[in-house]
Amino acid sequence: MAGPALLLEVPCDAAALRATVAQRLRQVALREAVTVLAAGFDGAGRTHVTIVAFAAATVRDGFLEGLGDLAGAGLVARPLALEPVEAPPPDPLFP
Repeated sequence: MAGPALLLEVPCDAAALRATVAQRLRQVALREAVTVLAAGFDGAGRTHVTIVAFAAATVRDGFLEGLGDLAGAGLVARPLALEPVEAPPPDPLFP
C-alpha cells in the first residue's frame, strides 16, 4: 500500500517513547489499514526511524495529531508523500 505516510523518528535512548509510539500504531492498526513500510536505525545509529503508510490522509492526520503530546519527549513525526516520481529520460551520450 502506498498512500499517505509518516516518517517517525525516535531517539535510540528513548525506549519508553518508542514503546508508546508502537502501542499507538497497534491501536490505530486495529481500526484502520496501516502498513509499516520500513523500520530501522539512521546511519549514525542515534535515531530509530519508521515509515508508516495509512489507508487515507484523514487517518494519517488523525494519528499525527494524536502524537502531539510526544513531541516534547523527542518524537519527530513528518508527513511523507509516497507518490511515484517520474524520472527524466536518460541522456543518450551518458546512459
